Amino acid sequence: MSRVILHLIEPDTEDSTVADAILSTEERERAARFVFDSDRTRWTAIRAAARRILASYLDTDPASIEWKAGEGGKPYIPSEEFEFNLSHSGELAALAVSTAGPVGIDLEPVSRAIQLPECEESFCHPLELSDLPKEPSLRALALLELWTAKEALLKAHGSGLAFPPTSLRIEGTRGIADLPGLDQFHLLRPLRKSRPEFSIAVAVPLRINEIDLA
Repeated sequence: MSRVILHLIEPDTEDSTVADAILSTEERERAARFVFDSDRTRWTAIRAAARRILASYLDTDPASIEWKAGEGGKPYIPSEEFEFNLSHSGELAALAVSTAGPVGIDLEPVSRAIQLPECEESFCHPLELSDLPKEPSLRALALLELWTAKEALLKAHGSGLAFPPTSLRIEGTRGIADLPGLDQFHLLRPLRKSRPEFSIAVAVPLRINEIDLA
C-alpha cells in the first residue's frame, strides 16, 4: 500500500559520539565545516538519526546507506522501495518517507515569521502579495505558510529553489506555475495542531490524502 510516513527527530536527544560514527567520510567533512559547535552537533545528530530511520526500511546498517544528492539537491538513496525528504530547523527535524512516489517537506519555526515581511517580494508571486493580510502579525504568519508550501512543492518536484519562488503561486493546497509535473502534487499539513510552534508543509502525490505519523 502506498503511504507517506512522517518521522520527527529531536537532535538534542541524540548521542553525538554514536551519531558521528554512523556518518560517511563526506558527511563528517561537511559537519566539520560548521563554524559553531552547536550547529555541527545538531546537523550530525539529525543526519545520523535519518540514516537509522531509512536503514530500518531497508533492514540494513545505517552506516552502509549511500546517501546521494540528485538534481536540485534532492536527497536519495539507490533504492526502488521508497523516496524521502528531510527538513530541519534548530531543535526539530522532520523526515518524510514515501512509498507513493516523490515527496517534499519543509519545516520552519513560527518565530521566524517576523523576519519575512522584509523579504516578501523575493519569494512571493505578485498575486500573492495583493492577497496578503494587512495586519502585521497575520501577514507574517501567512508569509511563513507560503514559504514552507513553496519549498515543499519544489523539493517534491525536484527542481528545488533553482526554480524562482516568485514564479510559483500557491492556491489552496496546490502550486500554480509553468513547471511540468508540479500539478501532480498537493500539500498536507499533518502537525498543524500538535506542533503549532512550527509551520510544516509536506508535498505528496495527489492520491495521498493522509500522512501517517511514526
